[in-house]
Amino acid sequence: MAKFDFPMEQVFQVKKKLEKQKQLELGKAMQTLSKSQERLLEIEGQLHEANQRFQINLSTGRVNSSEMKSAHERIRYFHQAMTEQKKLIRQDKLKVEQAKEALKTALQDRKIFESLKEKAFESYIENEKLEEAKRLDEIVSYKYRNS
Repeated sequence: MAKFDFPMEQVFQVKKKLEKQKQLELGKAMQTLSKSQERLLEIEGQLHEANQRFQINLSTGRVNSSEMKSAHERIRYFHQAMTEQKKLIRQDKLKVEQAKEALKTALQDRKIFESLKEKAFESYIENEKLEEAKRLDEIVSYKYRNS
C-alpha cells in the first residue's frame, strides 16, 4: 500500500498557520479593548472622587475661588479624558470585529482545505481497495489457470 500524499499539503499547512496567527491577533485586540475599558473605569473613579472632594469642600464652606477653579479644571479634564477614552474603546471594538472577521475567513479557508484533504484521502482509500481487488483477482485467476 502506497503512502497517501495530499497534493496541496503545503497550502493546507499555510492556512493552518494563518488561522493561528489570526487567533493571536484577535486575542491581542481583545486584550487591548479590555485595557481600554479598565482605563475608562479608572477615569470614571477619579472623576467621581474629584466630584466628591469638591462637594465635601463646598458643604464645609472651605472653598475659595482658586480652589473652585482648580476643582472645575480637574473635573473638566476627567470629562475630556473620558471622551477620549470612549473614542479609543470604539476604535478597539472595531479592531476586535475586524480581527473576528479575519479569523472567520481564515477558519473557513482551513476548513475548505481540510475537506479537500478528507475527500482526497477517501478517494485514495477507494483506489487502494480497487487495486487490492484487482491484485486478488489476478492471483485467483493465475491459480485457477495453473490448477
